[in-house]
Amino acid sequence: MELIDWGGVARSALWIMGLSLVLATCSYASWQSAQQRISLRKMLNRAAYQAAATTGLSLFAAGCAWGAVQLWERLAWIALALAFAGWAFTGWRAARSPDDPQRRT
Repeated sequence: MELIDWGGVARSALWIMGLSLVLATCSYASWQSAQQRISLRKMLNRAAYQAAATTGLSLFAAGCAWGAVQLWERLAWIALALAFAGWAFTGWRAARSPDDPQRRT
């Protein structure tokens, strides 16, 4: 008899980490926008912030897919996780691009 459901702990940790990453990204972007005196919307529109936020959303969706009971629900969460992962990948590529005007040297 196992006292701790390690699968449940891992499942919960996945979506909590995802939402924590989204919150940390928004918090850091808010601080940076205040430091640079630009709007939060413009700061969050930068590729690096979008990549970090969508990575968090992908982790969140993966955790929800892991915990889904119905097949259709699991497939919907997986599709959403893959969509966010693809968006995050393109954001990371754009943020690392040398011709990105918003990239800081």
